[in-house]
Amino acid sequence: MVTGGFRTAAGMADAISNDGVDMIGLGRPLCLAPSAPAALLRGEPVNLDQPERKLRLGPGLVGPQSPIKLLRAVNGLGSMTWYNEQLIRLGAGLEPDPELNFLPAFISMQKRDKRMARALHYDSGPKGARKDDARAIPAAGSA
Repeated sequence: MVTGGFRTAAGMADAISNDGVDMIGLGRPLCLAPSAPAALLRGEPVNLDQPERKLRLGPGLVGPQSPIKLLRAVNGLGSMTWYNEQLIRLGAGLEPDPELNFLPAFISMQKRDKRMARALHYDSGPKGARKDDARAIPAAGSA
């Protein structure tokens, strides 16, 4: 299996035919184009370009190559949370939002994680039975 970097049906077909690849993963592209696999199989052109360059706090000092470790971490985690927000939208029956800004996506994820953590209450008994189920908590923007 190979994942990452494939953006054309021709490139995927070549990898499978000539490079010993059995399967190609399309995780991030599917966050924005969930119907892409069906279109690719029909031979239709599909845009699998990703907004990787805009998924950062900014250029230079605050960017992914910042000399400040915390800023590098926020850039890396922020990119992952941006894609996660797209998955949350899809799971809530909404369309992906390619215009979603990096920082609001990061903050939304942090708030949702905090709500979920608060919803998990454990008994002090020996079995640690959970009182509430975090699955009942709606995703941000889906209520």
